[in-house]
Amino acid sequence: MTGALGIAALFIASAIGVVIGSDPDELTGRSYRYRRQAQIRGDKVPPQVMYYYYQKGLSIPAKELFSKATKAWEKDTCVKFKYNATGSLFSYYLGRKLFKTVMRKMYQNFIAKYAIVVSDNTSICLFTRDQDGDGQVLDANCRDIGDAMHEVGHALWLDHTHNRYDRDDYVNVSWENIELYKKQYEKVTKDQSKNYDVPYDYGSIMHYAFTDEYPPLILKDEKYRNSNTAGSHLISFTDLCLVNKHFRCDEKCPPEKSANCTNHGFPNPNNCSTCVCPGGYGGRLCDERPKGCGSIYNATKDWKKISRVIKAPYDKKKKFIIIREYSICTNWIKSPNGTKIEVEIEKIAGLKSWRNIGCVDAAIEIKTNKDQRLTGYRYCTENHAGVTLKSDSNLVPIITYTLDRWNALNVTLRYRYVE
Repeated sequence: MTGALGIAALFIASAIGVVIGSDPDELTGRSYRYRRQAQIRGDKVPPQVMYYYYQKGLSIPAKELFSKATKAWEKDTCVKFKYNATGSLFSYYLGRKLFKTVMRKMYQNFIAKYAIVVSDNTSICLFTRDQDGDGQVLDANCRDIGDAMHEVGHALWLDHTHNRYDRDDYVNVSWENIELYKKQYEKVTKDQSKNYDVPYDYGSIMHYAFTDEYPPLILKDEKYRNSNTAGSHLISFTDLCLVNKHFRCDEKCPPEKSANCTNHGFPNPNNCSTCVCPGGYGGRLCDERPKGCGSIYNATKDWKKISRVIKAPYDKKKKFIIIREYSICTNWIKSPNGTKIEVEIEKIAGLKSWRNIGCVDAAIEIKTNKDQRLTGYRYCTENHAGVTLKSDSNLVPIITYTLDRWNALNVTLRYRYVE
C-alpha cells in the first residue's frame, strides 16, 4: 500500500513498538524515550513505503546519517523510505506565515499522520511517535551510523530486545540499579507484541548494552555475559528477520520463484533469486564465505595461529565522507566432518579510548554458537585474552569489523579441531 494513506507505517493494529514519555538512558550512552508496545488490534500490516521529509535547516551530516541508516535497512527488507518534498514545502511556507488557516490545518494533519520529520534541533538521537502512532519525529543528532540505525529500527516498529515477553529466559534485570529507568525495562506481553518465532539475540541492534559496574541487565548465557556482544551498533540477522516477517516481505517471494536458501537464510524481497544470510555466510544461497576480505583456514589436530590487524582501509575517494560505515571481513575455519573446532584468543589489543561497551568501534566476532542465526561472541578488549570457545559444528565464521581507519585492533587466535 502506498500513497498518503500508506505513509509511514502507522497501522498500530500490527505494531511492534510505540513511544511515549521520556527518560534518558545514561547506561548505554544513547538517549531514549520510554517505548511501550501498542495493543495489537487485528492483523493489519503496516505499509511498506515510509515517507519522510527534512525539517528546514537540517544539517548535511544529519541528512547523510539518516540516508545511510535507512539504506542499511532497505538493503535486506521490502521497506522503502521515500523523501516527500511536500512536507518540506509546507514547512517552508508555514515558517513564512503565508498559509491560510485551512492550508495550515492540512499541513498539520499531514505531518501528524503520515511523514517522519527528520530534525536536528535537539542534542539527542531519538525516534518518537505518540500513542496513536502519529507525530513521528527522528532527532538525528546521532554520534554514528549505529545509533541512527537503532532509531530507524524504532520507526520500523521494533521495540528493545530486552523488553520482549520472553526476556526472563535470557536476562535478569537488576532493578536496584535502575531506579530512574524502570519503565525502560518493563516487559511487554504476548498480547502487545509479536516475536514471529525469531529467537532472542543478545547482538540485536535493539538490545541495550550494560556496564560491569552496577549493570542494569545480567545476561544468563555465560559466554555472552563474558563478551561485549550486547549493545551492538550493527543490524543483526534476527533484526532483519523481524522486520521482514512483520511487513510480510515474504509475500514478494513465492517458493516456486525463490532461491532455496541454506543456513537459515531467506529470499531477499528485493531479489528473490538471492538470499539474506546470517552473519558470516554469503553467496546466492548462504553456502559460501561472504565476498571480500578474508580467507578460509583448515584446522588440524595441532594448534595453528591467525593474526589479524583490524583497520578500515584508506580510500582517497572517500576521505571527505562525513559519516563512516563499518568495514567488515569474514574468515572461515573449517575442519573434517564429525569434528568440532576450538578457538582461543591469544592476544587482543585496541585503542583504550574506544567505546568497548558493545564493541562499537572495532571487534572480532567468533561464531561458535549453536544457532547460527544469532550474533556470535564479540570481543574488543585485552582482558579477553585467554578466552577459549568450542564450536558445535565443523565450521566457525570469524567476523571482524571496524569504523576506525587510523587505529587498529590487533588480534591473534589459536585454533584446532577436536574429535
